[in-house]
Amino acid sequence: TEAQPMLHLVLSPLNLEFIAGCFVARLWSGISVRGATVCLLGSLMVLGVGSAWIGPAPLLEPALAWSRVLIYGTGFTLLLIGAMGWESAAGRMPRIFVRLGDASYSLYLSHVLVVGAVGWLWLRVLPGPGLLHHVAFLAVSFGAALVWGLISFAMIEQPLLSLTRKALRWSPRSIRIGRLPREAAAKPNLGPVVN
Repeated sequence: TEAQPMLHLVLSPLNLEFIAGCFVARLWSGISVRGATVCLLGSLMVLGVGSAWIGPAPLLEPALAWSRVLIYGTGFTLLLIGAMGWESAAGRMPRIFVRLGDASYSLYLSHVLVVGAVGWLWLRVLPGPGLLHHVAFLAVSFGAALVWGLISFAMIEQPLLSLTRKALRWSPRSIRIGRLPREAAAKPNLGPVVN
């Protein structure tokens, strides 16, 4: 409501999907491979059936806000639990998945712009109806968003993080209290990876 902006923010349908991911991370205690597989299959079923049920409605249709939370929030929460379960069971992840995880913030910030740019070009170069046409657009825009996320991480996010660490290391506060511990500037331990 207008009188309670904080409550309105917290109970926003979109924010509840983010909060669900936070709860998974906070309360995670492990899951068997069988349980992880069930979660992954369940997520595909919920997302597939739910997407077909909602159909081609506008993305931010107010009347469907809570339906979208129920479908996509539940589906992607199950997907997250399943992926975390498989990672825990394997003890390591393929290098590309680790790299995409590192770049996830850059990907999150840029994907809307990238998909929008691909859509703009697509309508001018390859317009047309049909299921295969739409599947091709999804594949191209998805791939473009991943590639740009990785490029953005390597060329923008990592250099900015490096500059920030150097600035913190030489800030007046760090000089007064002594340099930051070396571990604070070190790259976090992501665990073993495989090619």
